[in-house]
Amino acid sequence: MKFLIVGLLLAGCACTEISDRRQISLEAVEKLRATIPHYQTAQDYAVKSMSEAKRNASVILSNFYHIVFETKITALVNILEEEASTMNYAKSVDEWCWESNVPLLEGTMGWVGNDFSECARQLDGLIAEVVASTYNQFHADEAEIKKISLLDVLQRRNIISNPKSIIDAIENLEIDIERTVPELGDLLSNFETELNDKIPGYSGCLKNSVQQRTRQIEFLKGETIKCLAEQKKQKSLH
Repeated sequence: MKFLIVGLLLAGCACTEISDRRQISLEAVEKLRATIPHYQTAQDYAVKSMSEAKRNASVILSNFYHIVFETKITALVNILEEEASTMNYAKSVDEWCWESNVPLLEGTMGWVGNDFSECARQLDGLIAEVVASTYNQFHADEAEIKKISLLDVLQRRNIISNPKSIIDAIENLEIDIERTVPELGDLLSNFETELNDKIPGYSGCLKNSVQQRTRQIEFLKGETIKCLAEQKKQKSLH
């Protein structure tokens, strides 16, 4: 009889201990649920920061294109002015001495267009690497942010037999959630610098084309002057 009473007392203590552990299990889940607002705030901040960074990258890229097209306009205006000046010169000389130059001038201007296209192709290849690298980093950062999950703490941990492991994991998760988005200021600054570093090469490509084709146009003028001089000489002989 005494044995039975002791057994009952022991069973009662065990039940109490189990009941306490079960209560801890429930508290663990409640503690995890309490982190949801904090988790959402962190996610909202991360999304906002990444969106702002992407928007700033878009502004940087747009500003870069403005510079590129302004540079191209300058080069285009220079060669068109040279062509216009040459055509005005042609109107002032004997048609016989100039007419053979018309297809040559047209051909030279066509080559200018080809040159400009090649300059753009080279530039596009260079900036494609810069843009891809920057936006790949955005994707990598976003992937890291999305890895944070409240369900991680429930995996490979037994909430019934070892609820304390869940609680410990929650503490660590809160620290992880508080990680902010990686510092993107340097990434954007480098992005802008790398893009702008490509401008001089593009500008030089256009400038070289204008200079080379201008020399060819000047050659046509020189040939015309020779023709006029020869005509003048022939007239003087007669």
